[in-house]
Amino acid sequence: MNDPKPLTVHVLRQREKGHRLWEQNQLASRILRENPILDRLPTIVVVLNDMRQIVYYNRSLGQLLGTELQPEKVLGLRVGELMGCVYSTQSERGCESTEFCRMCGAVDTILTGLAGTESTKECSVSRPGGDALDMKLWAMPITIGDEPYVLLNIMDISLEKRRQVMERIFFHDILNTAGSIRGIAEILQEMVPEDARHIAEILFDSASHLVDEISWQKILVQVENGQLQGNYSHLLTSTILEDLVQMHSNAPHGRNKVVAIAPTAVGVILESDPTILRRVLGNMVKNALEAVPEQGVVTLDCQLVAEGKVCFSVHNPTVIDKDTQLQIFRRSFSTKGAGRGWGTYSIKLLSQRYLFGDVDFTSCEKEGTTFRATFPLQIPREDD
Repeated sequence: MNDPKPLTVHVLRQREKGHRLWEQNQLASRILRENPILDRLPTIVVVLNDMRQIVYYNRSLGQLLGTELQPEKVLGLRVGELMGCVYSTQSERGCESTEFCRMCGAVDTILTGLAGTESTKECSVSRPGGDALDMKLWAMPITIGDEPYVLLNIMDISLEKRRQVMERIFFHDILNTAGSIRGIAEILQEMVPEDARHIAEILFDSASHLVDEISWQKILVQVENGQLQGNYSHLLTSTILEDLVQMHSNAPHGRNKVVAIAPTAVGVILESDPTILRRVLGNMVKNALEAVPEQGVVTLDCQLVAEGKVCFSVHNPTVIDKDTQLQIFRRSFSTKGAGRGWGTYSIKLLSQRYLFGDVDFTSCEKEGTTFRATFPLQIPREDD
């Protein structure tokens, strides 16, 4: 798309304050054209005057709307009119003048920018035919000449929003299905003949493992999207260790291996999110079990290590090679092949972001490998 050209006098006279708009377009184009980076950005950039009308735009705008835009059809419009919002035609005053506009993220972002404050919000534009355009907007107040303007950066996030909706539907439906299979398998354990009970137990364990894996993937997606919320309660550390032993001793990766609790492990009250904490510690236990051969022993421990802190540890006698140690907490790094690598990365991420703790490890020939997760006994509060 070529740089915006001056509007024709005929078109300008059909618009409110057309002569002033033409002058603003000339001034903004002259100043902003000196910085070609705006036209190279993959996101839309428009400049709005104090009437919220577009006086300048970059070439990415045409790519979003799928057309080679003509300046006389864009300049002077408001954002909702440009994007084809159905509400922009419901009032003679146009965009931003209906009761629906009061709830619009775009309007709020623009007005905040004109008031002199940077702002970021999302907006869903309802378009004819039931279509919708989801956008994220950043507004930055600027001054051109002696007049206030808003530099508005617009990103199309429609695909991201659709993906999030599909993920929620997928996890909801597949968890319900897997949960039903596990429930049926649990009932079968009591109903089938003795000689078939072992098969029913394997079915139940496999279904439980499936539910656990799906739940874990759901948590990872929520972490990536910044949607995971901590739900904290008081827990007994000895109970947590016992649950981990029971869960992983019966899992496929724990068969013919030993998961033991150190006799020195303490039982204290810990405030934490039980789901996230069990995920962190469970991943540590699973990694250790996968590292040891059959009949290998993985030892769990829990100790008070400093005032107000507790340390969970998971030990196994194997050694991690030096190159792997240097990359152990990197995202997407894995010794298990391409497409893996969330395990140790997620352990550290969840511990730091949601449990206010941290994870570290040591590994050497003499002592084997020990992963440690250290957390405060009480979740810190803002007023602490």
